Amino acid sequence: DLKTNHRPILELYQTNLLVHLISVSAGIAIISFFMYSINPSTIEQFGTHFMIYTLPMQVYCVFRFALLSLRGDYSSPVEIFFKDHALQAAFLIFLGSISAIIVFGPAVRTLILQHYLVQ
Repeated sequence: DLKTNHRPILELYQTNLLVHLISVSAGIAIISFFMYSINPSTIEQFGTHFMIYTLPMQVYCVFRFALLSLRGDYSSPVEIFFKDHALQAAFLIFLGSISAIIVFGPAVRTLILQHYLVQ
C-alpha cells in the first residue's frame, strides 16, 4: 500500500490541491525558462538569441512529466524519469539542442547575419 510508504502529513493533502500545485509549478517553470532565454544577459553570455527555440521541447518535457505525475502510474519523480522513454528522449533532445546552441549558436548567427547583409 502506497500510503504506508509516505509521511503521515501527506494524507492531509487533497488531490485537487496537488493537481493545482503541479499545474502552477509547471507554468512557473515554463515562464521562468522563457524569461531566461530572452534575457539580454543570457543572449550576451551565449552570443545568440537561439535559446528561445528550445522552449517547445521544454514545454513538452514539463507537460509530459506533469501528465505522468497526475496519472499516478509511478511512485516517485525519479521513477517517472527513468522509466518513461518518451520523456527521456525529449529531455535528451532538449539538452542536445541547448548544447548545440551554446557551441554553434554564435557562428550560425554570424553566418545568418552575413548572408542577409550581403543581399
